[in-house]
Amino acid sequence: GQDACTAEYRAAAPVVNAVIDAVGEQAAFDVALPIVRKILAAMAQMVQPRPGYLPSAPPRAAIDLVNLSETLLARLCSLWFGLPDSGAAPRWMRAGGWTDTPAADDELPRCPGSIISSSRTIFSPHPGAAVVRRARLEGARVREAVAKMLAAGAQGSLTQQIVSRLHEAGVAQEVVVNSIGGMLLGFPPTVHGNFLRTLRHWIEGGTLWQHQQALAEAPPGAPTAYARARDALRRPLLDAMQDHPVPEMLWRCPVRRGVPVRDPARRVVLGVRSALADLPGPRAAYDELVFGGSRDPCSPIHGRHACPGYGMGVGVLLALLAGLFDAGTLRPTGSPVLLMLTPS
Repeated sequence: GQDACTAEYRAAAPVVNAVIDAVGEQAAFDVALPIVRKILAAMAQMVQPRPGYLPSAPPRAAIDLVNLSETLLARLCSLWFGLPDSGAAPRWMRAGGWTDTPAADDELPRCPGSIISSSRTIFSPHPGAAVVRRARLEGARVREAVAKMLAAGAQGSLTQQIVSRLHEAGVAQEVVVNSIGGMLLGFPPTVHGNFLRTLRHWIEGGTLWQHQQALAEAPPGAPTAYARARDALRRPLLDAMQDHPVPEMLWRCPVRRGVPVRDPARRVVLGVRSALADLPGPRAAYDELVFGGSRDPCSPIHGRHACPGYGMGVGVLLALLAGLFDAGTLRPTGSPVLLMLTPS
């Protein structure tokens, strides 16, 4: 809800954006891929019984795509942003996914669960009353957890950089807290939504196994795991994200004489999906539009609010896909969020 017309935005945005923007696609991929592999290895140990099959038949394990994504995002948030707590006794936030009911008053907020609750209001132009009530409750708990973590000493590699630079710039502590909270609000829900939407698109369209085969057939001489995943999966991934962007709509409050007009009847709603379906020229020229545009001021799709986490987000998504596809033989279950895996 901030714009360049505020002093706080002008002071904080360049610092925060520069730190996030510096996390390149390959760097994010290289951090995420080993974690994805560990999560899948643990899931593969939970072998499903196969009545009527010979004991020598290959085992099958259920891969819950929601749990896979949420678990990875919690670990990355801990590593990069310091929450959830990585210790044995969490003090501010715990790892956990989104549930149908909000956390009890005496429970710690969950990552990414409580963060997803807040994002449902930020990315919806007219959220329902129940969604707003839950977001106000859980969003306040997330912000409180960030404040406590910073008061005890910044955790997480990116948070430490952001806090140090914001303090050097003389930014008020409240703005520092909001900035770190904003990173948590932007990263997990966006990656989570795009991963699940892409996999659903591929599973229901029957193309997931074509993409898995493309990765398997990638030239063995690729210099890195990232290069192999990039060459086989990046274009199909971004095509799917353009076909089914998350969110499909964005909204803005008009600004009059420097003051946002908060009347719900005056909100400007942008149809991202319909816009992406009606663009001229090659699709690759518009990849960054699914993240709000390009941060390059010379780009024809430059936008003030373009997400600095474009490289980070795409790198994590590629790691999720590459780790899943390399894990073994995948079979459909009839559900867009559940696959059966025979480990390789």
